[in-house]
This record gives sequence, C-alpha cells and structure tokens, in this order.
Amino acid sequence: MRQAGVADYTALMIPERIGWPIHPRNEAGFGGVAPWFAQQIDLSAPYADWTGSSTSGTEFRTLDSLGSAPTAVPACVINLLGPPFASALPDTAGAAAMMAPEAALGIDCYCRGARIATPGGEKPIEALRIGEPVLTARNTVRPIRWIGRRRYAAAQIAQHQNLQPVLIRAGALGSNSHGPVPARDLRVSPEHGLALPDADGALVLTPANLLINGHSIVHDTAAADVEYFHIELREHDVVLAEGAAAESFVDDNSRALFDNAADFKARYPNEPVRPAKFCAPRVTGGRALAALRTRLERIADMQYGALRGFLDRADREVVGGWVHDPENPACAVSLEIVLNGEVIDAFVADRLRSDLERVAGGRCSFYWKWPRALDPARRCIVSVRRAGDGAEMPGSPLMLDQNDTMETALADLQFAEPEMRREMAAFLLRRADALEDALYGV
Repeated sequence: MRQAGVADYTALMIPERIGWPIHPRNEAGFGGVAPWFAQQIDLSAPYADWTGSSTSGTEFRTLDSLGSAPTAVPACVINLLGPPFASALPDTAGAAAMMAPEAALGIDCYCRGARIATPGGEKPIEALRIGEPVLTARNTVRPIRWIGRRRYAAAQIAQHQNLQPVLIRAGALGSNSHGPVPARDLRVSPEHGLALPDADGALVLTPANLLINGHSIVHDTAAADVEYFHIELREHDVVLAEGAAAESFVDDNSRALFDNAADFKARYPNEPVRPAKFCAPRVTGGRALAALRTRLERIADMQYGALRGFLDRADREVVGGWVHDPENPACAVSLEIVLNGEVIDAFVADRLRSDLERVAGGRCSFYWKWPRALDPARRCIVSVRRAGDGAEMPGSPLMLDQNDTMETALADLQFAEPEMRREMAAFLLRRADALEDALYGV
C-alpha cells in the first residue's frame, strides 16, 4: 500500500478494448497484479501506451490520460482487480466511491427478456431456474448449474457506454432453415460472446461489442434500468438465445461481478477453483475479426461512404495511420494489407488515439507490422484498402522503391529496427560485392 498523496498506479493491467480513461489517483496509490494477466503495466507515466499479450493471447493496452487526475480510482479498475485488491484500499470516502458498481466490466450476460431454448420451448431467461434443462447449439440438453444476476440503474447506464447493452437486431447474424438469426431482437452485455462460423465453418466466440456496425448491431442507448442474467452449465457451452448461438457463463475470474455471487459459494462450498476452459476459440482481433465484421456488414447491406484518413507511416517494417467512414460513424473500418497484389493480412482499425477523439471517439487508428521486414532490394507496391468493397484509403496505394544507392540504404539503416537492420546489412554486403566486381572486373 502506498501512502496518501502519491499519484501513481503500479503494475496494473487494463484490457485494450475497455475504452476507459485511466488516470493517476490523488488519495492513495496501490499495487498488485490481477492474477489472470501474464504481464504488468506501469501506468505512472501520464500518457503510457503499451501492448502485450495475456495468457489467452488477447491484446491489452493502456488508455491515454485525459490530462486531469480524478479524486478516486475508477470503479472499473477495482472490479478488474477483484476483491483481494479492493479490500486492501484505505477505508475513506474516496475508496467507498471506488467500490461503486457503475463501471463493472467484463461481465458477459443476457438482458431480461432474452428467450433461451429449452426442451419445452423458449423461456425468458429471468424465468429459468437452477436445475432446469436448456438446449445447446449442438442439440444436447444440459441442466443449469447456476444463474448470475446484475442490475444497473438508467443513470448508470447512460453515463457508462461499457455497461450499455448491445442490441443485435433480428436477422443481423444471417438466417437458417428456421428463419432470421436472431429471430427477434437480442440484447446482451458488451463482452458477451456470440458463436459465429469462421471462414472454415468452425464456431468461434466474438464479443458483441466488437461486431457493432451502427446498423444491424448497435449500442442500446435507451434510458432504462438494465438487468443482466447469465446461466452456467457444468461446462462452458453454446446455448440458443432468440435462436442465435451464444455462450453460457464461464468463471474467468468474473463471478464476483454478479450481485448474487455469494449464492454460488453457498450452494457449492467445496467447489475448487479451476482455470477457465472455453468451448471455442475467442476472436478479438486480426484477420478473423475483420472477416466476421465484413460478413455481417454485407448481411446488413451497409452502404459504404468515401474514406477519410491518413497514412502516418508506411515503410518496409510498419504500416500505420487512421481511417474513418463518415457515412458509417459507429462502424470501425476493416482493412486489408495488400502487397504486390496479394492480400497479406486484415484487421480492424479501432485502436484508440486521443488526438482523434472527435473522429469515432478516437477509435479509428491502426499500427500493423509486416510479419517479416520487406527486402530493401525489392520494389513493393503496398495497398491499404477497405475489406468490404476494396476502396483504397487516402494515401494508398504507394510504392516502396528499391534502395538502389548506398546513400539511401545507409540513411535508412540508422532508423531501422534490428530485424530490418540485418536485412539491410545483407543488402549492403551484396552491393559492396557488386561494386568490387565492377571495379576490379572479377
């Protein structure tokens, strides 16, 4: 525990897609690493920017400061750290404010009214009971082991977008032999995993908030109280909600976020703590997410607009910048990287940049590294284009000409990263050999 007056966070992990501004706090500092994360971040720097990986491969990143220190740690931080860290905070008015529930994050739930498939037909999730059987997407029957509940007032929901349900309109995910999927509008929490087929037809889980496109999948901003429910089976599985495949609850250090978390302990006092085991891979970025989003945009018959943006950097190591479609302001742009006519990768331009806050809330940038630094002796045509329709972003395509002079290569060498330096050193040696041959006629 740090002494009062120290403005500092230490060793704190924040998931990349939270979207919360994190500040140093004034009353008291604290330390500790949430046990489910693999690495640490020091947020003492006011504008820290870091990327890394958790044990599950999910990308994490600190968020930019807004430039002013609040009088308390946001409650989302406390909920992420969990009870062991929350209980270590000083017993002050500020600490009490930190424990407020309004910024709880990472909870995966269905909203009241979502109808879940059971052997006897669909039932509203709030009407289900522990022990009652439900149908899974694999057409098996599984009994409910536990039901989690959480409630938020309209004022809390209005203030915190990360608590707002995601509305998946009827038919937003496609259709099957029974009709549109989902059959009716479905509301879930932002992090709730929807089970969708990937490019190979295998089911993957994707958080609902990563699929928002402003048309068929949107934030539900209606000012009303929200009740979240989740059902836990013996194992993590995929159930049917309004006919759409979506995940059951799995305790990934998140049970404590439910209002009735103590009920589980009372029912299962001898339950050992086990690592979370997921029934399907979780897609949160990269080419797989871009492909899912593009498919859902086509189902929604989205009309794309002209792209705005800028390529801040495009060289043989990195392609980075920002891009935005003003006609679809709530939809992050899915991009493809094309090298000499071949699609190399795809991703969603949804990284946070505080200087672009007025453009899609700042979540419109990208920073992508070539899997291998491009050969400096090879002429390359690089294209950065929208995956949905192939529209080039401003500044694309561009040509990276070959380094045909020693002066150009040496100038580039001083700014290159280690891998690129090795490539350029090899190139320089080849050029030196060629010059020697030319001079001495070898």
